[in-house]
Amino acid sequence: MIAQATELKPGDLLLLKQEKSIVHAYLREHYGTIVENIATAVTGQQYLHVELYLGEGWIISATVNGVKLSKYPVRTIIDNFDIFRPKFDIDEDLLVSLVDEYHNKPYDFTSLYLNIIKEITKIFGVDFEFPYDTKFMLICSEMVSRIYESLGVSFHDKSEYVTPQEIVDSGLFYRI
Repeated sequence: MIAQATELKPGDLLLLKQEKSIVHAYLREHYGTIVENIATAVTGQQYLHVELYLGEGWIISATVNGVKLSKYPVRTIIDNFDIFRPKFDIDEDLLVSLVDEYHNKPYDFTSLYLNIIKEITKIFGVDFEFPYDTKFMLICSEMVSRIYESLGVSFHDKSEYVTPQEIVDSGLFYRI
């Protein structure tokens, strides 16, 4: 387990723990843990949000306020996120140089809704993707996917449809 900021490495993924997720908190509060656990089992989505560690305490994330840079205390990271490290080396200088390309882009609510619909249709055995792609607005997992694509690593054939869970399930990262 990470105990100090110096143990984090650029390129580490910070996946919001299920119990810290607003969606899971809502399900738990209004319907109980049984419904929360059923929702997780049916969708297969343990993680609903991902952020990317850049180094020196800096994180890039896409939230409803858009793509932003933040600095979190290590305790916040340890308490709220599961940390996944790439199984491969990354070009840290290239990673940092990519920040300007994504920083301050708006959040893509349309993509979020289409991803939700896609995950719901999967429950019924239908793998449906809407013809939608915009690179000037992003959701969290799309941002991480596009940054890693620029680093030469691909998780999914369509970044706009990758979920945080699919990034974890790609086998390219290990939990630390």
